[in-house]
Amino acid sequence: MRRGLSAGIAVVWMLAVLAWSSTAWAQNCTNAEVPSMSVSSMNAGNYNPFTTFTPVIVTVIVQTTRSCALALTFSRGSLPAIMSSGAFTVQYQVEAVGGGASYLTSTLPPAAGNRLNFLAPAAGFHTVQVHLRVLAGQVVNAATYSDTGLTARIYNIRTIGNPQQRRSVTVTPQATVVRTCSLGVASPSSLSFSAAEIPQGLPNPAIVKSTTLSAACTAPTFLRLTGSALTPSPAIPLASGFDNFINYRAVASFGAATTTLNSTTTPATSVSAARNVASGPTTTGTVNVDVNLLTGQSVSAGSYSGVLTVTIDPNL
Repeated sequence: MRRGLSAGIAVVWMLAVLAWSSTAWAQNCTNAEVPSMSVSSMNAGNYNPFTTFTPVIVTVIVQTTRSCALALTFSRGSLPAIMSSGAFTVQYQVEAVGGGASYLTSTLPPAAGNRLNFLAPAAGFHTVQVHLRVLAGQVVNAATYSDTGLTARIYNIRTIGNPQQRRSVTVTPQATVVRTCSLGVASPSSLSFSAAEIPQGLPNPAIVKSTTLSAACTAPTFLRLTGSALTPSPAIPLASGFDNFINYRAVASFGAATTTLNSTTTPATSVSAARNVASGPTTTGTVNVDVNLLTGQSVSAGSYSGVLTVTIDPNL
């Protein structure tokens, strides 16, 4: 009985020693055994703070001369990570594909939660991928942003002790903030003039109705109004001495941008001569619109309506 038991213990012990040795050999790689690494472009492309941003895939290729247990991380002097353009900055993230773990760190060696561990199973070139994401909703100056302080690093995950750096490459994340604006819903969304405000079918120009719209832009912008006379629904035939339409005047302002539309003109479009600001973004602004009806002939009885379109666009 004792011989059988001793033999069984001896076999298990040998297997444990062999397995540990194999793991250690795979993990402990020298600098010479990780001769190169490369990182694909980290250009995030166009960024619009008012729409959903799709992360960009970044590919890292690491060469090894044998099996190695490795980890990828991206380091910079401080966090959060930012790209800069003059006095303006945008925050970004380097993370797991699909979101989740962040592979950014400001301390070395990186913590386990800030590195992408992977096994290079044999000699050759090995590929891993991460996502570069610009955080949503950053209303900053339209320009190209970059970070020259980021380094991609490959570490050897060792059996004992801290990970050891084997390769590093300086990388430059970039993103271009486009020239664009966001315009909120008008409040109130409709301007109503009652029959009492149009006595004997004659509009009173002294009565002014107002609405406002929240606005934000990444660049100085022009302001445009587009509209046409109010018309009846259902249609009313034109009668002698009466109008079957109502003209109006609309005055809009957005910072230094002001414009006036008169629906009697054709086409009824008016664009501000100046932009809302001289330079830079508008993170929080308000477009104000005042409307009054214009007097013509008496208006035939009925219900009249029309659409006034407000546009803010740096590219007008």
